[in-house]
Amino acid sequence: MVKVSLLSGLKFDKAILAELFSEEDPVTYEMALGSYLHKNPLVGGIVAWRMKLALGFVGDIQGKRILDYGCGLGILFLQLEEGRNQLYGTDLDVLPAGEVLNVHQRKDVELFPLGNIEEYIPDNSLDVITSLEVLEHVDDLLGTVMILKRKLKQGGKLIISGPTENGFYRLLRRIAGFSGEYHHRNIYQIVDLISEKGFVIDRRRTIPLPGPLDVFAIYRFIKTDQDG
Repeated sequence: MVKVSLLSGLKFDKAILAELFSEEDPVTYEMALGSYLHKNPLVGGIVAWRMKLALGFVGDIQGKRILDYGCGLGILFLQLEEGRNQLYGTDLDVLPAGEVLNVHQRKDVELFPLGNIEEYIPDNSLDVITSLEVLEHVDDLLGTVMILKRKLKQGGKLIISGPTENGFYRLLRRIAGFSGEYHHRNIYQIVDLISEKGFVIDRRRTIPLPGPLDVFAIYRFIKTDQDG
């Protein structure tokens, strides 16, 4: 049974995560395990806030084909009602997500390694792609964006979130004990590139507040053309 974590308000069992994974493991640490299990309620609150905003941007999921690109531990899928859509998840290593989904008795998600996206996802087939706190990590941002664009239907939604990397964010990151050394860019650099490649911004939110206190930003893009 899925339990609600009191720390974050998201649907997952913290005890299960702590039992399955070690925060000392660099693979699961990179998948935000440290954020989900963090003892500081502020960290958990921000994690829940940005996830819930992103889920709100997804909208009605009935009958939709949804890919979580960089699915990490699979926490996003636990927030979606089972049996209303076709769910896909990909990451460099999908075994952690598979373990989390299995122990939470979710059998409705098809997981595949990142390198197999062409095999699993036909072009112009997806209604929604989410990629939350992922694109700041990738080496080839342009190549990644073009793959995601190709897999989306015309009019499909691309929902991303990421850190602003401003002074307030860096302060909070130090307080939380994270290094951020694995971030190659900020959310606004990502947004600029996506906006140049046949997408238009449909919705955006920043948390906690716009301006110098924006720590994370969440965007929804609509695919508006077929070519780059």
